[in-house]
Amino acid sequence: MIRRPRAAGRRSGPMTVPGPAAAVLSPCAVQVAGDAPRIGGPTVLVVETVPSDLQRVAAELSAHGCRVVPVEDGHTAVDWAEIFRPQAIVLSSTLPDFDAREVLFWLRQSERVGESLIVLVAEADEVLNAEDCARATAVLRRPLCLRRLVAALVQAGLIGAPTS
Repeated sequence: MIRRPRAAGRRSGPMTVPGPAAAVLSPCAVQVAGDAPRIGGPTVLVVETVPSDLQRVAAELSAHGCRVVPVEDGHTAVDWAEIFRPQAIVLSSTLPDFDAREVLFWLRQSERVGESLIVLVAEADEVLNAEDCARATAVLRRPLCLRRLVAALVQAGLIGAPTS
């Protein structure tokens, strides 16, 4: 496990997803010993600070059988990635506490999640350097097109292609 400095006074806990969003997990519900087989669809860590965007992404991914782990800051994202070992991570480029570039770095260095699909969601006018793009598996721009997000998961073989 990668060790890094902790931010003082940061929150760590599940973010509430209003509406009919499906499976939302918390660390208490997960057995982390060994490589226990996963039941159901892929686990997707969604790191998003805009509640309406989080709700849209969580609902769409849940509809495709994914288990969604929502978090709202970078420190929690790195911690929970180690706990949940998600097969995919949707990472907003605008985080309140931790630069998304640092989060990308920590995630790729992790032995547990370094090979996960990472979709970086950048602002429409945000300038990304080649290193950021190389660390992310895919880069999507805001406004986020959910069909493109689903297509990235399908292409990675994590979910089946939509039927409709």
